Amino acid sequence: MSLVGRQAELDRIWQLFEKSGVADERVGGLVLCGPAGIGKTSLLRAVMTAAPSHGCHLVWTQGTKATSDLPFGAMVDVLPALTGHAGAGTEMGSRPQPGTLFVEAAAQLVALAGRRRLAVALDDVTLADEATITLLHLLVTHHRAFVLTTIRDGESLPAPLEPLWRSGALACWRSGIRKRILRCSAPLPKRCA
Repeated sequence: MSLVGRQAELDRIWQLFEKSGVADERVGGLVLCGPAGIGKTSLLRAVMTAAPSHGCHLVWTQGTKATSDLPFGAMVDVLPALTGHAGAGTEMGSRPQPGTLFVEAAAQLVALAGRRRLAVALDDVTLADEATITLLHLLVTHHRAFVLTTIRDGESLPAPLEPLWRSGALACWRSGIRKRILRCSAPLPKRCA
């Protein structure tokens, strides 16, 4: 996908992705912030298209109102075995140990990438279900994936991602407004404005 006038933005995203693979680098993801219609989703799709040429396996997910109440609802196309039931390794009607589904989901995503680096793109993070957002938090915290997500100005970043933003593990790009990568520093406002 070719975006007119946005190659510099794409190049900066891939530079950040490359830096995230360095052991002592803290950035594990990027939040694209901006007003509705500025092109955050188009930029994310362009990253997805270019992922193979950067040695990356990118998993595309999208938060929607329709799947926001379903655990791993944003991942329904990627991890169908986890959505709507207890998951592998549990008996019918029994509850898995806390964290089991998250570990299983992370392992499945990493397996999808094979030998390539894993990136997970989540469009419209504020519409995603809590389980998906928690999974993204764990993937970044444990350096298992580079996470890219979008949020509109004025919307609150979901609670599991806020500590990552405060610590600098998630960078923030004011897409289409400023042409540079920003690191949020404490105190972090609740909004991406």
